[in-house]
Amino acid sequence: IATAAGELNVLDLKDGSTRVNSTLGGAVSAGLAAGRGELWVATEAGTLHRYTGFGEVQMRRDSSVYYPDELGNRLSGKAIEWYDRLGDGRGLRASFHAVPLVLDDRVVLSFSRESQYDYPPVIAFGKDGGLGWVGTDPHRIVDSLFGDSYLTPAAWYDRLIMADPGSNSIYSISRETGEILWSTGLGSPNFQMRSSPVVADDFVYIGTYGGFLHKFSAQDGERIWSLYLGKRELAGKFFAGDQPLPDFRFDPDYSPEKSSPILATPAISGDTIVVGTEEGFLYIIKDTQ
Repeated sequence: IATAAGELNVLDLKDGSTRVNSTLGGAVSAGLAAGRGELWVATEAGTLHRYTGFGEVQMRRDSSVYYPDELGNRLSGKAIEWYDRLGDGRGLRASFHAVPLVLDDRVVLSFSRESQYDYPPVIAFGKDGGLGWVGTDPHRIVDSLFGDSYLTPAAWYDRLIMADPGSNSIYSISRETGEILWSTGLGSPNFQMRSSPVVADDFVYIGTYGGFLHKFSAQDGERIWSLYLGKRELAGKFFAGDQPLPDFRFDPDYSPEKSSPILATPAISGDTIVVGTEEGFLYIIKDTQ
């Protein structure tokens, strides 16, 4: 259990006793990730903690992400170090507000930063402690700058699916290199996107700040359908993949002031989707397409 007070507690399932109590040095606003005897915790202070072994011997390693400062000073690869929280000390330290995605050979994590840059806010750490990659968009597939991110990427074979909270873009990233492969625009620009994408079979589902639930192909980003849930009286309005989505700049019914955002991550079971809105309604949807 990680807390907003910046503590990690590991409890015994049998009697509830505390096995480990560790100070993280920063609040945890997202959940933990665990796998194969490892525990990964990311903090708002900008540290990613890796714990291994919870018996008499416990190992902990910390990592931080630095990005160029407001003067544009670029960082060397050594700015992200496994054993050194401060790296070479240049630039600004990013903060983490998302659950780490633990894969077989690496850990992928989105991050938050001040201002906007020309590369996506996602990074991969190797399990051996080295830097895997920092996300890139060398071919300018996304036609806007990237801000910060509060969501966890979804894995689909050799790709990762992400969304950019400062635009209307959903994009796919190479799992091996971090390079953006395709991008899909989803109607009006979205802000503060908190809903993480979910993969089911070969499709991806994601909720947006504009109150839409979208389904699209993980292969090429083609939008399959969109369902509006942002306002109770209009909830359930359906838009097929070949139908244009409403633009709140011209259709006030879909304005952010009137729409309730989807901040929660959808849950998928078979052909059933469950998702809640900030308006306070929980929707259960049967996907027949």
